[in-house]
Amino acid sequence: METTQTLGAIEANPIRLTKQVSQEMVKSLDMHLSAMISLFHQYYKHHWLVKGPQFRELHLFFERNYRNIQEEFDKVAERITILGGVPTSTMQLQNQQSFIDPEEEGDHPIREMIRKDLDDEGLLVEKLRETIDKAIHSRDYGTEQMLKQILYECENRAHELDNFLANDSLELMGLTHRGKASIRQ
Repeated sequence: METTQTLGAIEANPIRLTKQVSQEMVKSLDMHLSAMISLFHQYYKHHWLVKGPQFRELHLFFERNYRNIQEEFDKVAERITILGGVPTSTMQLQNQQSFIDPEEEGDHPIREMIRKDLDDEGLLVEKLRETIDKAIHSRDYGTEQMLKQILYECENRAHELDNFLANDSLELMGLTHRGKASIRQ
């Protein structure tokens, strides 16, 4: 198959950012893209596997999250093309450059799944802030604006995840598989 532009190559862009700025921003955005796709898959997995008394609420929560992240990573991929780059699109390369480690295969207790999601959202928040600073310094205000919107959504998801882990949760009341009064006994 003929390739018109290879991964990593930067073409001139219509928004008149220099090749150097575009190359630096594309590299950062591509890492975000890969990490967000990892998080997307994780939320999808949690959507499939959630069970327990809060099944319906969490099932819908995870669905909303994977749908929102999909919209967000689509914006990131499109921004890469605006900057003159090509987004990484194979799962193998995405896994290699993602700063989010995939969750182990299998079903896990819901609190562990939520903690993993919270940790990963926190990592994404930290990396987004770094890239926003880089965008500001490079005068790439379009990328800055887009990432600030994504950051806001990540912070909201982290807040909601944190609330699911609150002290008055089901586990602390003894209603999960670890508690003495487990329903599944």
